[in-house]
Amino acid sequence: MMRFDVEWQEAPGVRDAALAASWARLTLLLGDRQAIDVLDLRSMGRRTGVYGSVLPLVEWIVENWWNLLFEPSPISPPPSARTAPPWMFPWVRRHGMLAAREGQALPDLTLARDGDAVVLCWEPDPEEVTTKVRFLGRGRLRLPFATVRDALAALIDATLRRFEETGQDGEVITRLQQNWSAIAESSRTELRMCSGLAKLGLDPYDCSALSESLLSAISIADTELGPELFDDLLEGTSLPLLDADLQWTKAGRQALGSGGLVRPGDAEAPIAFVPSAHQFGYDLARRVRAMAPGLDRIGPVGNLPELLVDRFAWSQQLSNYLPSERRSRIEAIVGCTPDDGRPSVVVARKGSPEGTRFRLARALYLHVSGALGSGPRLLSGASTTTQRSSRAFAAELLLPAAALAGRIRGAVCRAEVDDLAEEYQVSDWVVKHQIENHGIGALVD
Repeated sequence: MMRFDVEWQEAPGVRDAALAASWARLTLLLGDRQAIDVLDLRSMGRRTGVYGSVLPLVEWIVENWWNLLFEPSPISPPPSARTAPPWMFPWVRRHGMLAAREGQALPDLTLARDGDAVVLCWEPDPEEVTTKVRFLGRGRLRLPFATVRDALAALIDATLRRFEETGQDGEVITRLQQNWSAIAESSRTELRMCSGLAKLGLDPYDCSALSESLLSAISIADTELGPELFDDLLEGTSLPLLDADLQWTKAGRQALGSGGLVRPGDAEAPIAFVPSAHQFGYDLARRVRAMAPGLDRIGPVGNLPELLVDRFAWSQQLSNYLPSERRSRIEAIVGCTPDDGRPSVVVARKGSPEGTRFRLARALYLHVSGALGSGPRLLSGASTTTQRSSRAFAAELLLPAAALAGRIRGAVCRAEVDDLAEEYQVSDWVVKHQIENHGIGALVD
């Protein structure tokens, strides 16, 4: 659940008519928690609402509508406005509610698209804050896309109705109405174009940033790629590499064919609710190990290609190399071969033996998770749920945390990392991340 509750208030002394008309007590319910949890630094009382004009917040939501709902975060979890690294400041201005304050009290809350959902993260204010109130809440919640969209739209509609009821007009209100009407029209007629531009971090209404070639590339991607492949491409590419990545994706899809793949039967049982993409990947990897003959719970996966072909009925032509013109975050496309309809992978660049194994393991994730049900999918460096889960799955499949836990006690030196990497045929990076992510030991130089 996501719900803004607005109680309109009188605003004596507020000279701006639009701000006065939209003065209210605002609360925000996320799931079963109040995201607005504040300490009044004058009375030292605690409450779940803030007082002020909702107009700046509504204007910010309308201005950033497409990005809020469709643009993913470059890192996971989405950072708060105060903790984001400097290179993310443009993203934070589009996604962090603090950018909408304009003198009002609002929490440090960010919103970012993640697969079929929107992730909301909020952090408390630092104790040295000097405003009248200090926000105390902290949380992270993943909500269905429609839930977030409808909650934001309801706040906008309520504010516009308030202006109508109070007879308010003026340039600011007229512009807000026009912009909201434009969004409604675009949602009916240009949804894929607007969402695609937003995924790239662009404003669909900023004509100065929208070239004919850019619009053409997104239109072609929408027409020729399926919805999931379209999203994979735009979430994994960048503006300078869009054309090259689109051409590579089209070529890779043609090499594979467009058919979908059913997940292996013994991988279909539902996994109990897990709190994160990483945990889902870990749990699925443990299930795959349990159902693969000759593969124990903690031992190395000796011959991964043989496992894929013999146990999961992958194509004998396990992978093909289709070089990409330019190096990008898109690593491979996974689907089925047109000849025998069996799983296979097309890679954009060759790598080390360890990197090749890791990529094959990620490709297996797309198969056993059911992600290939409607057609080919991309593997990329994006921070979306599918990509994070695939990386966690590959790490746990190739180097189980249980194996590390049984062998590591306390500090782990570089030599031990090298030995584990060689034994399990993975990179040092995988060893280090498994140790750190599972809290098994401490890495030392």
